[in-house]
Amino acid sequence: MINWQNHRQKAVDDAKAATVVSNVNVFYYAEANRVRDAMLNGPDNNQRVINYVIPYVTNLDYLSYSSYDAMNLAASDLYATLDYMESKLPTNKVSLIPGQRIWIGEYGWGGSQNSNQQEPTNTRYIQRLLNYGTKDLPYLLSGKSTTMKPTNNLANRL
Repeated sequence: MINWQNHRQKAVDDAKAATVVSNVNVFYYAEANRVRDAMLNGPDNNQRVINYVIPYVTNLDYLSYSSYDAMNLAASDLYATLDYMESKLPTNKVSLIPGQRIWIGEYGWGGSQNSNQQEPTNTRYIQRLLNYGTKDLPYLLSGKSTTMKPTNNLANRL
């Protein structure tokens, strides 16, 4: 999987280098899930993408988090999880890609909650994400990639 991820990232990087267009950006990302398993139980017990693949994808642009294992966490545990993910992300592209390179790709309670229950729990989760220190945390919501800050309109409505 490491080689597969590195080859995919290299293909994106090569295509960008070979393209003369300058007003378009294309990026690659990998997605990690079950991060808490790797973080809490050590690498010998849980071989996960976050600890066995991501550190070795040498030029990775972005990292997406399928965050179902973090949605019910207290803010301090959620932020520790995001910090753990950030510690595994190679730093090769820090100067090329400004800002946070981790986003929340998946979250939600699915069939375990009805619509009326999901709205407040989603709102509370998003609020915890928005308060992730002074960092801007990009995340995907309804197919749109947006950088959310605690001072933006969405945060003011929460």
